[in-house]
Amino acid sequence: MHDLAVAMIMDRSTLGHNLRPLVRDGLLHLRTAGDDKRKRYVLLTRKGLAVLQQARRLWECAEKRIEKVFGKEPAAALRTTLLRIANEQLLPPAVQPAGIDSEIDENMGRKASEAQPLE
Repeated sequence: MHDLAVAMIMDRSTLGHNLRPLVRDGLLHLRTAGDDKRKRYVLLTRKGLAVLQQARRLWECAEKRIEKVFGKEPAAALRTTLLRIANEQLLPPAVQPAGIDSEIDENMGRKASEAQPLE
C-alpha cells in the first residue's frame, strides 16, 4: 500500500480510507504480506477487473469524442500537457490539509475558503 499511496500522492491512512468502499463492494482485496505483517497488498478481484475493463472502454469512448470535437492533434497535445502537469514533482499538492482556511493561498491572493470553483 505504501507504493500505491506514493503513486497517488496521498498518505497511507487516506488511501486506506478511500479503498474501504472498493473492498466493501468486492472490487479490491487487501492481503497481508507473508514475510512482513506490516505490509499490505492491494489486489484487484475478478469483479474489480470487470469494472476496470468497462471503465477503460468508456474512457476510450470519451477520448474519441474529444478527438472528434477538437481534432486528434489538439487532443494529443492536451493529453501530453496534462501528463506533464500530473508528473511534475516540483508542484506542491493542490489540496491543503483541513484547518488551513485562515492562511492566504499564495496563488490566488485570498483565503482558501473564499476561492471560487472553476467552471
